[in-house]
Amino acid sequence: MRCPDLVLGMCRAGLALIFGYAGIQKLRDPAPTAEFLAAMVRLDVAPGVVMALGAAEIILALALFAKAADRLTARAALVASSVFLTFHALTLTRDTPAPPCGCMGAAVAETPLHPGWWVAFTGAMIVASGALLLASPRAASPAHSGAEADHPAAPLPEIAS
Repeated sequence: MRCPDLVLGMCRAGLALIFGYAGIQKLRDPAPTAEFLAAMVRLDVAPGVVMALGAAEIILALALFAKAADRLTARAALVASSVFLTFHALTLTRDTPAPPCGCMGAAVAETPLHPGWWVAFTGAMIVASGALLLASPRAASPAHSGAEADHPAAPLPEIAS
C-alpha cells in the first residue's frame, strides 16, 4: 500500500520547515544549544560547532524541499530526528532540569515545554522521516537491468547443468 502523495508532501514540507527554522536559530544564537549539550553530555561545545550543526540542518531542509536524493535525505532526517529524540528523552531521566535546548530559538527557550512534549514532537519527526524513507524509490542494483529492477518478481534464468 502506497502512502498518498499529499501525506508525503506534508511530511516533507513539515520536516523541511522544522529543520530549516532550527538551523537558522542555531546560526543566530548558538549559545543555548551549546549550554544544553554541555549540560547533557558534559562536553564544552564551541559555538562554531553548533553553527555547523545549524548549517547542516539548513542543507537538510533544502534537500527535503528540492526532493534531492530522496532515500539519502530521508535517512539523514531519520538519523537527525533520532539523535534529537535521544537527547530529549535523556532530559526525562535527569534529577535536575536540563537547560532549554535552544533548538527553536529564544522564544521557545523563554517558555520551555515539558521534556515529554519534546519527546513526542521528535517522535513525530521520526514517523514523518520513516514515511519518506519507506515511500522513496530504491535504487536499482547494478547487477540487474532496468527491467529486472522494475519487476523484482521476474523469474530467474535456469542454469544448465
